Amino acid sequence: IFYSGRPFLQNALTSARNRQIHLDLPIGLALVVGFSYSVLNMINGAPHVYFDSMTAVVALLLTGRFFQSKALDRIMREQARFLESDVHFVRLNSESGRELIPLTSLKRLQMAHVLPGEIIPILSYLNSERGDVNYGLLKGEAQSKAIHMGDEILAGAMNGASAIDVVALEDGSESFLLQLQKASRDLYQAKGLYLSLSEKMAKFFVVFTLAAAFGVGLWFMPTSPEEGFRRFAAVLLVACPCIFGFGTPMVIARGFQLGLQRGIIFRSQRALEGLAQVKRFYFDKTGTLTEDQVGVVCAQWNEKHLLHLSLLKKEVFGLFKVLPTLSQHHITMSLEKWAQAQDLPESNANSR
Repeated sequence: IFYSGRPFLQNALTSARNRQIHLDLPIGLALVVGFSYSVLNMINGAPHVYFDSMTAVVALLLTGRFFQSKALDRIMREQARFLESDVHFVRLNSESGRELIPLTSLKRLQMAHVLPGEIIPILSYLNSERGDVNYGLLKGEAQSKAIHMGDEILAGAMNGASAIDVVALEDGSESFLLQLQKASRDLYQAKGLYLSLSEKMAKFFVVFTLAAAFGVGLWFMPTSPEEGFRRFAAVLLVACPCIFGFGTPMVIARGFQLGLQRGIIFRSQRALEGLAQVKRFYFDKTGTLTEDQVGVVCAQWNEKHLLHLSLLKKEVFGLFKVLPTLSQHHITMSLEKWAQAQDLPESNANSR
């Protein structure tokens, strides 16, 4: 009771000292009353003791909170992996050469080097002759955009097929991607309407539970003190408002997780809650409705060219599959994905 149930007892004690309502207040009170009443009956030789019930309650509550904690941790880790990737570091071009530094250490007008397929983590302008970038992460458009010397590049763009140099137009600490990550990490601190409402309802329910427990206990106390104690503890345990502490945070966290799995980042809990009120959606461009990756829709083989190069189709498939090791360009990635999905018949695989 006093070791495994320590979290409940501590929260209940802190709540009583600060004259605040906490979900663990009726739990802690029920544990103390049930345990004390059982010890008293044991000393007096009375038959009714509830040590097994008290320990079972502690075990079940701890199990529930353990699974809740694990679920929230898993969601937070998934969210961190989705957002953070490798944008926390940048290759700085300095007099001594290139060095990998934290993005937050990058200063305005410093030059960085970006490899093919990497995310450009800072608002900058191109300092190379030419290049191409993809804004799929920001706009959902898979088509690459050609850029030239001096063109502005938004943070979050993906570099194309060639390495480029960019000059930062802001300090690294002001990067849009870092601000987005910070806003996402603060999702659980900035409470939305439903979570706040749930906490208010929980406080009301705790007060109601305490009042009902004391009322039942006082009602039976004059005729049977034993029955009064037993019913007092039973009401506290049975009417435990744990669902308010478990249910709402889990539902909100699950909503964030489902959004991340579909490439949607919510900036606040209220943004997630507001979806229930949306009646119409307006889309401003086709990129919003299309995939953010290029894909092979139809492929035709040039048999004469394959014969001229003395290549087998299976050899071409093999080349496609190793392309991403040479470049992370979106076209090479799409070819590799298409090659992996093909089930080439043996007769066709050996044809030239």
